[in-house]
Amino acid sequence: MHSDCTAIDISSTLINSSKDENDNTAEKYWDQEILFANAEKSLDQEIDKENIPNFSQKESSITKTLTVLVSNGIYDYTQKAQQREVLDLLTDLEIPHMTIDGMDHLQREKRDYFFGVSGVRGNYPQIFSSYEGNHTYLGGYDWMQSITFDELRKIVA
Repeated sequence: MHSDCTAIDISSTLINSSKDENDNTAEKYWDQEILFANAEKSLDQEIDKENIPNFSQKESSITKTLTVLVSNGIYDYTQKAQQREVLDLLTDLEIPHMTIDGMDHLQREKRDYFFGVSGVRGNYPQIFSSYEGNHTYLGGYDWMQSITFDELRKIVA
């Protein structure tokens, strides 16, 4: 099955296949369940691929961006709220940024690299300026609170 099939295509296929009277009803039901499960799995894989930043590729349209190191498994309420506030602010201001989840074992190497750049471990969020493969530690939540919106925009301009 192709991953570019939509739920409508799948539904249409299932409706047409259910009209075939030669098939056993139980087999049709099982086939439909497998078809939906495979389509859902393909969609999940496509979404996951989009959310994993790849530092080996240069971005063509954006040359400067911010990288925000967060931890989705953090239990400290203050750090969790600060992470969310920083990410919301960057999104609201349309500041180009990438997020790295320090708890994601697939991103452990990137996390450790950014820990090395900042010299800070286990404190989130951490904000970096990223330009042509070079990353500079800017600060954390306190830094973000102390900077003006115009200064923030200049960093990625």
